[in-house]
Amino acid sequence: MFFKATTTLFDTQLDLLAQKVVAAAEGVRELIEHPEAAAEHAKAVGDLEHGADRIVRDTVALQTSSLGSVERADLLTLLEKVDDIVDGADSAAQRAWLHQVGQATEEARAMGQVFVDAAKGIQRLISMLRRMRESHEVLDICLEIDRLERRGDELYRGAMLALFSGRYDALHIARWKDVYERLESAINKCEDVAKLVESLVQAIA
Repeated sequence: MFFKATTTLFDTQLDLLAQKVVAAAEGVRELIEHPEAAAEHAKAVGDLEHGADRIVRDTVALQTSSLGSVERADLLTLLEKVDDIVDGADSAAQRAWLHQVGQATEEARAMGQVFVDAAKGIQRLISMLRRMRESHEVLDICLEIDRLERRGDELYRGAMLALFSGRYDALHIARWKDVYERLESAINKCEDVAKLVESLVQAIA
């Protein structure tokens, strides 16, 4: 077990937060794929973001004495980093809705799928932390999330090159540039969690 003294309640909070990460990423992907229902999907992702914030607030409020101060700080930092992913999903969803981007580009679809894959990697990572026996079990997932982040960067660069190719008007460019940037940021936040976990695991290995 990664956090040796974590309670069932803390484990549950982490699991619930990881579930919201996946649901929020899937909501963003659905919004991209189905812009005609953008308002509905944006609201759903926004609700998930509010729920994730409540999980973090409730966990902080517990102030359990069963954890050492260092372990508590590590856990709360992890919670906040995971919550940041849901915040990033909400940011991307709200902008895609407000900008009324319409039919998705191939680049947006691909970035949306990478975000979902990275989010599912985060969920596996959280699950593995509780039952880890060998550090490589967690580090392998961290490497996969890092690979997805690099794929996200490649897609982002390709999207920006296409955007400024001269084929699109200024409004199209402004709308999609904002959405692409927020999608990339959301994917990057998944890697931030993986890097944090990697550093913590290596410190105790």
